[in-house]
Amino acid sequence: MTNKGYDGATPQVDGDVLSAVELNDSLSVAKFTKHFQQRSSCEALISHSNTAHSFLTSGNAIHLISGANGADTTTSKNTDLDTDSMIRVCEGTKTSGFAIEINATTAETALTSDSGTTWTTTTSAAFGGSPNDVSFPTTGLIVVGGDDTAGTDHVVFSTDSAATWTDATTSPGIVACLHMFDGTTGYVIDTSDNIWKTVNSAVDWTDTTDNFTTSVSNTSSMRCISSDIFFCSYISSGDFSIEQYTNSTNTITKVFKTIGTFDGTLGFIETTDGTLWTGAYNNDAQGLYVIAKSEDDGATWETCEFTSSVATVAAARTKKSSISEAGTDSVLIIIGEGKVMRISKN
Repeated sequence: MTNKGYDGATPQVDGDVLSAVELNDSLSVAKFTKHFQQRSSCEALISHSNTAHSFLTSGNAIHLISGANGADTTTSKNTDLDTDSMIRVCEGTKTSGFAIEINATTAETALTSDSGTTWTTTTSAAFGGSPNDVSFPTTGLIVVGGDDTAGTDHVVFSTDSAATWTDATTSPGIVACLHMFDGTTGYVIDTSDNIWKTVNSAVDWTDTTDNFTTSVSNTSSMRCISSDIFFCSYISSGDFSIEQYTNSTNTITKVFKTIGTFDGTLGFIETTDGTLWTGAYNNDAQGLYVIAKSEDDGATWETCEFTSSVATVAAARTKKSSISEAGTDSVLIIIGEGKVMRISKN
């Protein structure tokens, strides 16, 4: 693709009309190869390596898959998490992973440090409400954000592998989505669309006074590509969009949009080679999925679309871990309820 952003060299605004050529260019499908594998009840997935993947089932038990395509030997590893949950891989050390319940005021948690061979139940996060997102940038920091219905402690964090949890000293508003760039700097978008930033490992959060103009919810996903820039993928009136925020210039720019009837996002990852991946889904049987990738730090996006043969029943926050790295040129994506698809970018 040669177009800048999602709609050509000149950014469009609501009400503009795209020509057929512009529309076809903006939705160009380029260099995607799909391989399907069936994995019963797989709802969320992380990859520790090309051949080791941990996933949540519909009962939220944690399993380990051994195999390059997520389709070989499966072993149950932990059954303590028994409500809808989220799972994340540690971005600094992929042998580690973390899972947390999302529908309990005292959310049970589990941790692996050996590529999913063992998942140990760790200290529950006393959140007082509903966790909406989690970031695991290094083995020394796990950050959970959401709605502390009992107060205003909307972010909790752990610096000791989920053995203990600490409330942020200065908290943002109710967290819709969050991501830590590293063990020091990260961002939150709250449910009032305010952007918050931490520069001291989630201890304190400062309102940047910058705001998204479109409502961001807990179905949205974030990805920092530096301490200054992050992307957010979100659903608004059924449409799937990606926006870029640059803190140093206080600017928010829409870089991609596709019209549809989408229900949530599939997560937002950056693979080892620097490729950004995100996507959106429709819950219905035969519902539309769209996968978007960028190989130039979000300047341009290429897409792949397909439909699911079965409906999605996983919670939207669980689905935010439906894309994981599966090698130097591909990702694994959960489609519907249980189908794992490997997509190669070349």
